Amino acid sequence: MSIAEFQTPRKTLKTLSVSQIQYASEFYPRDKPRQATIEQYVDAMKDGAKFPPIEVDEQDYILLDGYHRWKAYQEAGVEKVEVNVVSLDGFPRKLYAGGMNALHGDRLSFAEKRAVARDMAEKGMKQNVLREWLKVSAGTISEWVSDITQREQRGINARVWWLHCLGWTQKEISEKVDLSQSQVNEKIS
Repeated sequence: MSIAEFQTPRKTLKTLSVSQIQYASEFYPRDKPRQATIEQYVDAMKDGAKFPPIEVDEQDYILLDGYHRWKAYQEAGVEKVEVNVVSLDGFPRKLYAGGMNALHGDRLSFAEKRAVARDMAEKGMKQNVLREWLKVSAGTISEWVSDITQREQRGINARVWWLHCLGWTQKEISEKVDLSQSQVNEKIS
């Protein structure tokens, strides 16, 4: 999925019980939550502050954005909250969560963004998508994931070479490894 296909996720505002919201650490983009932020939010809630809706995945109401607000609601004894139920349509939860935390609230540190970028690059996410969602420069993303990109490229090169050695045509190889015939030709020349 390209970034262009996922710039505006479908969101539906809904009221949920705080206990219906599910937390899954594998999708949480932070090293650890910040207790000071939770305490500040609880204090603000006691004074009547209104917070933006928490965001959850439509699948099982997995928390995507708003961990600190969610914990503050629990500590303040709030039972029902407004949430945006987000339809991710296959987009990775962790990257969405990282992207949401890149611009507002208690923002991710560079180290946390780097960890998300590396995790998503290992899963095949393209650098331009990572850059867009994590709000960092192309050079920064490239630096963070260059070893992963190089390893993937070496794997593709090896695959092309072995298929060539096995007698596959450039057309067959290009279809198998999703490269143009000219790219295949460059790799075997």
